[in-house]
Amino acid sequence: LDAVTYHILLSGKKFEVASGYQFEVSEYEHPPNDQCEDATPIASLPLSTYGTTAGATSDFGGIADLCGISVDSRGVWYTLVGDGKITRLEYSMQITGGRLDRELSVFTGSCSNLSCVKNTEGSGQYNTAAIYEFHALQDVTYYFLLSGKSFVVASGYQFEVSAYDHPLNDICDDATSITSLPLSTTGTT
Repeated sequence: LDAVTYHILLSGKKFEVASGYQFEVSEYEHPPNDQCEDATPIASLPLSTYGTTAGATSDFGGIADLCGISVDSRGVWYTLVGDGKITRLEYSMQITGGRLDRELSVFTGSCSNLSCVKNTEGSGQYNTAAIYEFHALQDVTYYFLLSGKSFVVASGYQFEVSAYDHPLNDICDDATSITSLPLSTTGTT
């Protein structure tokens, strides 16, 4: 903020314990998709994109957690209009370590009235991605929030989105009949 002086106290837990320290101050631009209203639309699939959550501000203004997201969460937003296919989301962060988990949250509704679909986490300690697959209903707008589990988790990331058709025999009424044995077949689930 312009013309504001910030005073920062650096101290240890105990007065009698002195130690060395390293203090760094950084400044970041806000990502263009920092808030829900400025979400980056996903126009075509598959998508593989890179970005950063550095400079992102609080997603929900410190209100009680929404969809299991940490109150301190800060991240970036994307939107996708569903096409009736199975949609796969995969969110990876470059930062790793204990307590540095990444969160992938999916919403419907509107930015002023979000409805939680799912919040899933990937592990910072084991460097696993947050992954979620779901049936993206035709013409429904989905909002994706990519964030870290705590305020200090800001990092470069990779976000991948893909979609595929349901298998022809996805529901019981469309089951493939086995008319003779032995049977050998291939396909995808």
